[in-house]
Amino acid sequence: MIMIRDFSNMFQQMSGMPINSKGEKAMLKKYGIDTNSARYKAAMKQMSQSAGGGVGYTNPQAIKNVMSGFDKDGDHCEHVE
Repeated sequence: MIMIRDFSNMFQQMSGMPINSKGEKAMLKKYGIDTNSARYKAAMKQMSQSAGGGVGYTNPQAIKNVMSGFDKDGDHCEHVE
């Protein structure tokens, strides 16, 4: 029988993490997100504004989805499907 004693990681994966969390860079890099890129910074700015000044929560996939709306220079771009 497996006992889970540290629930913090499980809850974090389920509910996401605070947008401005500083301790999550290693986790984001694991998911292939460059936290120094202009795309990441533009996405975080947009997500922070969407939180309405409160604490917004997100997860790596949501960050990737928002980042896809920006080019490598951090400018908003339109997707052609």
